[in-house]
Amino acid sequence: MTVSTHISNDAEDAVWNARWTSQGVLAASNDGHLSIWDGTTAENKAGLGISQLSLFSLSSTPHPECPQLALASGMDGTTSLISLADAAVAASTSHAGIWKTAIHPITLDHYATSSAKADSKLSIYSANVHPQSEEDPSFGTYLADYEMGKEAFIIAMEYSPNGVWLACGAQSGQTYVFDTKSGSLVRVLTTHSKPIRSISFSPDSSILYTSGDDKIISAVDLRASTSSGAVFSFTNAHDSSITAVSAAPDSKLLASGSTDHSVRLFDVGQRASVAKIAQDDEVWSLSWRPLGVSGTAGSAFVSSGDSGVVRWWKSAS
Repeated sequence: MTVSTHISNDAEDAVWNARWTSQGVLAASNDGHLSIWDGTTAENKAGLGISQLSLFSLSSTPHPECPQLALASGMDGTTSLISLADAAVAASTSHAGIWKTAIHPITLDHYATSSAKADSKLSIYSANVHPQSEEDPSFGTYLADYEMGKEAFIIAMEYSPNGVWLACGAQSGQTYVFDTKSGSLVRVLTTHSKPIRSISFSPDSSILYTSGDDKIISAVDLRASTSSGAVFSFTNAHDSSITAVSAAPDSKLLASGSTDHSVRLFDVGQRASVAKIAQDDEVWSLSWRPLGVSGTAGSAFVSSGDSGVVRWWKSAS
């Protein structure tokens, strides 16, 4: 398999997070701005000033049939809900001392936050922009805590596409998996020995992929009865920290990005590397073209990094 650059565009500053949605490609920058690009033409559709500091966390729904919303958070605690159809901020609040945030991809009615320091819990807040009564919680209203049982500094967070699981990667190398219906901690995985930098799920939400500073990509089947143990793993997949991992919507490919200035593609069925793409900068984020978007799902993805360039990639064979 070979890949080629399709289109590239420059952002104002380093791009820590990129998400390809049915409404376009989102790029969250170090300067606190969120750029929205047309996913087909790569033309800039909008630029939103979200935070006074680095826009460090970005999540969105992967389902085109759901209302297209994104949640972006800055290091100053500013947390904003963006309507992608309008390319505008729908609601905003501030949470002091947060690090990662993620919106539930199905209900879109709440989001999770982790602390900017070691803590024993995650906090859940309302994402409701239009309360129907005085009893309905408005955007940013505290709802509940998810208890981890011990203190951990969470530096990666992702909901499964079906919304059943919330996975959180810790600086310790452990992964905490919560049942979102009950809010209960159901698994603590120990497949990494160093900080976890990125989390992704297979399209059917059954396989949890994690990557981190130990240069390992781990895959765990959440349907298995055992509480830990990788289905398979790619060891020394890169020469340095693996800061991004992303499963393709067709389940066939897995992409990873690293501070070693490269992107790798893996054939999940063969469990083998099929391509290595050299980059000019450290890679911090990867996102595949979702289902329901023009073009063959899984055949294209975007990458971003510390140079401020968002690159479009497509299969050339």
